[in-house]
Parts: sequence; structure tokens; C-alpha cells
Amino acid sequence: MYRRWDDDPSKRPNYLELADILISNDHYVNVGFFEANLNRERINKSHEQKLLQSLYNCHPQSRYISRHIYTLYELQDLLKDIKSEIYLNLCTYDMDSEESSKCINSEP
Repeated sequence: MYRRWDDDPSKRPNYLELADILISNDHYVNVGFFEANLNRERINKSHEQKLLQSLYNCHPQSRYISRHIYTLYELQDLLKDIKSEIYLNLCTYDMDSEESSKCINSEP
């Protein structure tokens, strides 16, 4: 560093020496970026694996139910149908019944 500021021009580094210094610095910077990128990829894969494990590990006593999400218009139509007695025989399913526990506890 001090050679670059020397009062005597003959003691200052020439073009080739400066180019060598800059290339070596550029190499170290590139290596640093490469290592940081590898670390980032490893961390992302680790987080992805943990997320997938948490999604696949379900509590054995939990019940997962999907239901239709009604829109406002569908609800209005359903209420009209119920009021007009189209749906007289509504079927219900009790999740705590013996039938459901047999389905849940049955082994393949």
C-alpha cells in the first residue's frame, strides 16, 4: 500500500504488479461470494426440508377436514333453497360417532 504513494516513481508498482494485485483481490471477492452463495443454498435446503417434514408430520389425533367455502351468492341461493324446502333431507355426519372412529382406527 505504501509503495503506491512513494515519492520516488521507480519504487512505485508498475502496471503488471497493480494488475496482479487487483486480480488477486477480485479472486478473493469472487471466492467470498461463491462461498456465501453455497451457504445460502444449504440454508434454503435445510429450511425447505424442515418445512416439508413439518407438513408431513401430522398429529395422530387431529382431524383434517376440507369444506367448501361458499360465496355470498351461493349462500343466498342455498338459503332460498332451504326456505323453499328443496333440501328437506339434509344429511349430517357426526365425527365422534362409532362409525367414524372405526374408519379412523382401521388399519390398511
